[in-house]
Amino acid sequence: MTPDRSAAAPARSAQGGSPLRLAGLVLAAVLALVAAIAALSALLGGSDEMAGEGGYVVLPTGQQAGPGPGPGQAQAQAQAYEAASGYAAATRGLEFADALDLRPVRVGVADTGYAITADSDMDLLAGHRLRAGDVLLDMDGRKLDPARIAALGEELGQLDAVEITMVRQGETRQRLLTFD
Repeated sequence: MTPDRSAAAPARSAQGGSPLRLAGLVLAAVLALVAAIAALSALLGGSDEMAGEGGYVVLPTGQQAGPGPGPGQAQAQAQAYEAASGYAAATRGLEFADALDLRPVRVGVADTGYAITADSDMDLLAGHRLRAGDVLLDMDGRKLDPARIAALGEELGQLDAVEITMVRQGETRQRLLTFD
């Protein structure tokens, strides 16, 4: 006697159904959960703290970076990401640091300073009343050293001003440099 196939089919579906149907039910449950979380977030007023109206981030330059690709959009989106991540936009201090070409020199018996060389951007430095031969000793009261000189662009790029101690023609001077 041959088994009745019609009797076996209802028994299998009563035990849990097909794997495809089960996957569909799981997918529907996940989508419902995501929709519920989104609705709850909107109801509670959850939003990006850095975003302005329409999800845009206002950049320091007055430009806006918004969703979607477009010409020049990649740089604006990178700036928006930096702003949202808590990174400050680079100041003109970065430009100042890039204009400097420094070499270590001995000042007195124990001190080392960093002399501004003629390879520096003298036009930019003249705006700060600096010139070739000036020796920088410290910035904001902290001595200069090779590691700090190597990272000077990063440091000054975060500042609007810095107080320097320098030596010019044997005379020690202090000066506040502003990066407007």
